Amino acid sequence: MKSRELELPKGIHDYNFEESSQIINLVNVLRELSHEGGYEEVVLSSLYYEETSDLMQTSIGKRYDLQDKKGRKLTLAVDSSLSIMRGLGAKLFNKGHISTFQRVFRYRNAPYRSWYQYCYGIYGVGEKQYADSSILLLINKIIERLNIINSEVFLNECYVFFSFFEKYFSQLNDFKDFLFNFKYEIDKDEQNKVLYAFSKEDQELFFFLINNKLTIRELDALVERKTLNKSPKICDFLGCLRLCSAKIPNFEDRFFVNFGKYKSLDVYDGLTYQVYDADQILIMEGGRYDEFSSLVTDSFVKQAASLCVGVDLFARKYKILEKESLQKVFYYILEVGALTEIGFMVDKINKNLPFKSKTSIDFSSKNLMVAKNRAIAENADWFVVIGDRELCKNEIQLNGVNKNRGESLKVIV
Repeated sequence: MKSRELELPKGIHDYNFEESSQIINLVNVLRELSHEGGYEEVVLSSLYYEETSDLMQTSIGKRYDLQDKKGRKLTLAVDSSLSIMRGLGAKLFNKGHISTFQRVFRYRNAPYRSWYQYCYGIYGVGEKQYADSSILLLINKIIERLNIINSEVFLNECYVFFSFFEKYFSQLNDFKDFLFNFKYEIDKDEQNKVLYAFSKEDQELFFFLINNKLTIRELDALVERKTLNKSPKICDFLGCLRLCSAKIPNFEDRFFVNFGKYKSLDVYDGLTYQVYDADQILIMEGGRYDEFSSLVTDSFVKQAASLCVGVDLFARKYKILEKESLQKVFYYILEVGALTEIGFMVDKINKNLPFKSKTSIDFSSKNLMVAKNRAIAENADWFVVIGDRELCKNEIQLNGVNKNRGESLKVIV
């Protein structure tokens, strides 16, 4: 039998020295942003039992299936959803991790079947606006840190889209099925049957929303005109966008609502986000899992959200330089009324520090001394307390710990 040449299967890649250096530098930047945002790093397996993988219907037909010596069926992860599920089951909170995914066919339009993603996960958060605003703030920081010129972030909340046409559907899942048929033309007759039931004005509105991106102000005005603003989910969505618009410079020049980007509707049930570069290549994506807690047994889980960065795409397209060493700032958060303001306050402090930093955030310690001892144990360089009083100030004091013990630093925010 003719021996095969020592070549890799189609869609699988080795990385040369330059590509490997780029990947390492990129992951270091993403790791730095993890530390700044309070995302602790973990390493999660990409090998699962088939029964676990079957919980995510989107993986069926895309995955590599294996078998161990006892005949138990195993599978390789095809995306980050299983990692999120593992994080929920293990009671992880804000985490960052690099993961490898494999599919039996090429991933989207990319030239590979095996690829890397750096994933950020937020788990167990009771307030939707906190999860959403944290991820949108993180997206903006990644874009700025990596200097991705002319990028666009497309946001979608399927329930908001559904609310415009709710009178034609009995429930949200029926609307999702209609969109799925519309996108892939699986059943064009059924799709047209539903569309014909729309009034002429609603047909025009549907195609307008599908084919156009809207600024936050344009969507706000449209919802107001259609008197849809009484729904709690719509209020949550618009409230998050208004908050981020006020806190993130040039938010409306970069972030848009695009209901034509209705991706992974069977995975995400809350806000979704897709980030495209100037060449309209998808480089980051993610969403919020409102009902994901039904897949795990522990009742503590309330919300989960994730953001996945395509490491391979970045490493091939962008020049990423090595970063200087970081100093660790440990934030102790007292019980506060404005939880959504915390991330923006921490981000302001980090931006105005005279050094590059990584961040650890403590919401759980019982008192100040316990928190300070934890900061010392984690080898932090600086210790900061933030409560309602600090949120109202324009100056925050950092107290040195470990090698900086006895020193203090005031930062204007």
